[in-house]
Amino acid sequence: MRVGFEDYLPSASIKYGKAIGVDVELVAAAMKAVGVEVQFDMFPWSRCLHLLEYNQLDAVIPMVYSKERDEKYTLGSSLRTRGNVVVFSKHVSKDVRTLRDLDGMTIGVGQGYAISKEFDEASTFRKESVTTSGETYEFLLRKAATGRNDGVVIDTSVVSAMARKLSIENDIKISSLRFPKASHVGFSKNNPFHPLFERGFKAIQDNGVYKRILDQWDLQ
Repeated sequence: MRVGFEDYLPSASIKYGKAIGVDVELVAAAMKAVGVEVQFDMFPWSRCLHLLEYNQLDAVIPMVYSKERDEKYTLGSSLRTRGNVVVFSKHVSKDVRTLRDLDGMTIGVGQGYAISKEFDEASTFRKESVTTSGETYEFLLRKAATGRNDGVVIDTSVVSAMARKLSIENDIKISSLRFPKASHVGFSKNNPFHPLFERGFKAIQDNGVYKRILDQWDLQ
């Protein structure tokens, strides 16, 4: 089975030529339980979706539900629950707690990223999609830090560490506006590996491997 992913931890990345990350380990363990080897390949997210649509990948990780994706792909069981948070330029003085508080703002998001049903359908603020050959979340955070966007949407599991890495902690503000999301394995439509994954995923949940992997990555 060939699985694609974008480069960001703790979900997935490449280190010394080997795929690593919590979602990589979960998928590999589930497929190992049913005797299937997995080849992991790293691409920009938009490329992952293109390859999946044309059946050049069996699956991508992690995929968040949207109506469009549910129609186009087959979503496996949720691997884990993650979240997104809106991060603002330090120059934004408004106290943002709800989607309505974003009215009139420009908010940066990764191209092809699903945030939440409410966010994706909202029309009272401008969403600026960005794509880059590098790290999408780093690019977005820099846009917030330099004021090129009023705010950007970042995965909660990476935002603090990434801000420290980029030395921009004093140039941004992490808001309380968050969007929980379930992470799935997104399979090409009617992919034969999907039912095998479901069987293997249940097996690692039952035998404790699932919990051990989450604990190793300090995730619940």
